[in-house]
Amino acid sequence: MRDGDAVLVESLEPDPAKVRYINDRLFEDLEAKGVAPENRSKLCFTLERPDGEVVGGIVGDIRWNWLKIESLWVHAALQNQGAGGRLLARAEQHARALGARFARTSTYSVQALPFYLQHGYAVQAAVPEYPPGEKKYYLSKLLDVDGPASDLSWGG
Repeated sequence: MRDGDAVLVESLEPDPAKVRYINDRLFEDLEAKGVAPENRSKLCFTLERPDGEVVGGIVGDIRWNWLKIESLWVHAALQNQGAGGRLLARAEQHARALGARFARTSTYSVQALPFYLQHGYAVQAAVPEYPPGEKKYYLSKLLDVDGPASDLSWGG
């Protein structure tokens, strides 16, 4: 096949089947280059009131030996009372049980940076002006020990 044989199709609302197809091909290419299969496992833990109202939750996945935290949210009325820490600890415990050795996440300067630092995460990168006037932080943690991840040896 030549590049000239392909037509560029734009979509502002991607077809989930096409997204899945593209991602599957990407991971097939990685495996063909000797990268181990990701063995992805999703997680979602929630805090709920007796009436079923969700007042907090953590969503993520585990692939290779990493826990990736996509979202962690706690209702404003429960913040600074340990609810977020409970969710984070449970996700990390679950990830360790599945063989994860590391965790990663991101947050914004106006959100949970102090929370993650308090729970042993270390900043690996910061992107300025995302969103405008703020920063986006990328953090990681070594799950094998308690404490900051800043001393991780990433190799390379």
